[in-house]
Amino acid sequence: MKIEMRGFLSPDAEIEQHATGAQTQMLLRLMVGALNEAWELVTTRFIQNPLAKDYLGRLDPVGQQAVDALKRQFGGSNLLNAVRNNYAFHYPKSDEAEAAFEAAFNDGELDDYWNLYF
Repeated sequence: MKIEMRGFLSPDAEIEQHATGAQTQMLLRLMVGALNEAWELVTTRFIQNPLAKDYLGRLDPVGQQAVDALKRQFGGSNLLNAVRNNYAFHYPKSDEAEAAFEAAFNDGELDDYWNLYF
């Protein structure tokens, strides 16, 4: 049975579902990482630039609200920063990767899925 979701067909086979899920996760992580990198560019090249004070003051109220919303979204510790720093563009630490593979290897329910990873 095929399930239609927003114009896309859900794969029938379980292995296809796992592969599709993995691809979706990879693309989502890359997108979040790219969004965060774009914000870093705006911050370092524009907002932290002395000229920004003059230009930010010239924005209409909607533009100022948009910049404030972006500052709130990306400021401090947030989910987008965490995804970017831990999953999107950075490899996990060796001991964390080793522990994850060890846990997955010892989980008998995952035996049939190891061929997906290789």
